[in-house]
Amino acid sequence: MKRPFLFRARFVPCLAVLMTLTGVTACNSNTPAYCPGEARTSLDLTRSVRELFAQDPTITHNEMHPYLCLADEDTPAPKGYKPFYISHYGRHGSRTIHNDAPMVKVMKLMQAAYEEGNLTETGLRLYDTLMKVKVQTDGRVGMLTRMGAAQHAGIASRMYARFPGVFQGEARVNCRSTTVPRCIMSMANFTMTLKSLQPRLNIRLDCADSYAQWMNTKDPERTARVTRMVNEAFPLDDGPIVARIFKKVPDGGAKGFLLALFRTLAPGINLDDPVQGLGFFTEEEIMAVWARANTFSYMNNSNPAGIGHERMRIFTPLVDTIVVEADRALAAWQAGSCAAGVPAADLRFGHDTPLMTLISYFEFEDFPVGLTMEEVNDRFLDVRWLSKASNLQMIFYHKSPEGASGAATVEDDILVKVLHNEGEMRLKGLTPVSGPYYRWSDLRQALVSRADKYR
Repeated sequence: MKRPFLFRARFVPCLAVLMTLTGVTACNSNTPAYCPGEARTSLDLTRSVRELFAQDPTITHNEMHPYLCLADEDTPAPKGYKPFYISHYGRHGSRTIHNDAPMVKVMKLMQAAYEEGNLTETGLRLYDTLMKVKVQTDGRVGMLTRMGAAQHAGIASRMYARFPGVFQGEARVNCRSTTVPRCIMSMANFTMTLKSLQPRLNIRLDCADSYAQWMNTKDPERTARVTRMVNEAFPLDDGPIVARIFKKVPDGGAKGFLLALFRTLAPGINLDDPVQGLGFFTEEEIMAVWARANTFSYMNNSNPAGIGHERMRIFTPLVDTIVVEADRALAAWQAGSCAAGVPAADLRFGHDTPLMTLISYFEFEDFPVGLTMEEVNDRFLDVRWLSKASNLQMIFYHKSPEGASGAATVEDDILVKVLHNEGEMRLKGLTPVSGPYYRWSDLRQALVSRADKYR
């Protein structure tokens, strides 16, 4: 059956922010421009980046790309099995520029050149384009856009449409986010949509600085080391683009202009009034920046050869949390406690780095583990895994005859299907019961053993 597709700051208390978001609407007929991912992406993400670039140049935006929905028809579950619990981790949706340092650098050069008459015709067009980005970014650095809000509303509506049995009656839905505003707003739009579809749901919202310990852990030393490695391996030539934009090289030079400009313009496709900026770059310049960013994403956030264990170790608490909360929900359900106190879903809203590491833990069949830096760009495509609003869902199934209680199901009867960006995934090293359906006991053991190995 086909699915219907329908300035960093501390916010205290966090729930007060949620009360201000009720004016943000989900996808509907009045906001068609802000409903990406309402159907499966038409891109074949197994193809090379050059081939994909010919179809959609924005694919080179990597993790800055709007949501790429991979949803397709559900493979029927084994006979007698029904979904009853969902464990979810979602990245925040589309946002404005994450860090305004590149934009400040670019605008300083461009403003001076504009006032001095030092811009070419291309430079003048670029100046106008940058002003469109700036006006939508000032005072809103890192904030969720309407597109990002719509992405989470769409994911929530499809989740409900696919698994309505999970959200029956006063089912409890536990929701947590980091204290970063774009994550709180993503959670708000997701849960408001669920509540509009099923008003009786018992939804509990929370955010805390402590959640960053397993949803947004930082490792500045490692990141700096990977940055140095990537900078050395992928030097960029600023000369050609500087010559196209400026009549003469600005006083003091324009070192780093190419990368700073790309980082300023690329997020523009996520804005409320989207800005397309790729036309200012040559294809080779775009590919050079893409190769650098694509390599950095894998080497810093995943499980590469040599240094991967460090990142995996940092996010063992995230794996522990998912396993413990699933065990708790299943134990309550198996005890027959089908009241509002039994979680029907645990929904978590965070960032790209932990999601990529979590994907590494699951070891999907088409996700490469243990690549060297030289192998990354031939075998890994960042946007495939980390577009805006990317998510991982674990759908738990029980086998219970019609009319039987939850207590009739034993642990080995619990199956789980893993979705990435709403598409069914196959797992390395595990034998499915059928299709994408695995025994939870097998997947649980795999996750726990991998976490123990990296501690």
